Amino acid sequence: MAGRRPADNRKGKQRRRRWLKVAGAAALLAAVAALGSVTGIVLAAIRTLPAVAGSAPRPSLPSEIYDADDRLVTRIYDTENREPISLSEVPQHVQDAFIAVEDERFWRHRGVDVIAIGRALINDVLGRQLQGASTITQQLARNAFPIGRERTLRRKIQEAVLALELERRYTKKEILQMYLNRIYFGRDVYGIQMAAKTYFGKPAKDLTLEEGALLAGLPQAPNAYEPFSNPRAALQRRNQVLELMAQKGFISRERAEAAKREPIRTAEAPPARRDYPAPHFVDYVLA
Repeated sequence: MAGRRPADNRKGKQRRRRWLKVAGAAALLAAVAALGSVTGIVLAAIRTLPAVAGSAPRPSLPSEIYDADDRLVTRIYDTENREPISLSEVPQHVQDAFIAVEDERFWRHRGVDVIAIGRALINDVLGRQLQGASTITQQLARNAFPIGRERTLRRKIQEAVLALELERRYTKKEILQMYLNRIYFGRDVYGIQMAAKTYFGKPAKDLTLEEGALLAGLPQAPNAYEPFSNPRAALQRRNQVLELMAQKGFISRERAEAAKREPIRTAEAPPARRDYPAPHFVDYVLA
């Protein structure tokens, strides 16, 4: 069987080179267009960034949550039921529980998880829903400054810029202390101290490993996991946190398994509770 002629081989190679050049040019144009789009979003986010007066977290004000039709769903009064404490009053195993479930690289990063930000950019360009994975510092920025809570790329960029500024001005321990004193635990409870007293009838300094793990699992969805109304879900969530602590090296496997076997022992449930309308929607917004 006769082989291909040299002229045919040359023509084939030339066609392939032309196609490669066209494909390369198209990819370059697409990259430039995407970069221009992202740059525009970044500049718009920075232009509308709230003034950071000394980077001090703003005073607690009620947050208003609206639905897609711009109707008020509820107001969150985060000035209620809060008792700030020093980080030195929070046991190390409780601190570790929050770091394991919320931000395992907290002590190493500078406020922003670059991998998570890159994933958010890709999802935005592809039209996918933005994912979470905000660092503890970003979560503090979201709660401390008036940038809104909508899950958009612009708000994520603002959150990241503020997180970098917080990391520049405060130590890691100061950031973790502010975070633990601000987060919402359900039942109108804000901050680790009031959460410990509400759910376990004790100050935060006396929390056991399993109690700390339960509290660390609450902020993601307080209404779904709080132990008074949903003890089974609370137990499962607590054990998930303990498993994460073991997987990430915060506690030994033996200690995690022993803590998982412990039943949940709570204080007596408070007699009154204000239920928010659409609780799962409110949890989604607050997360």
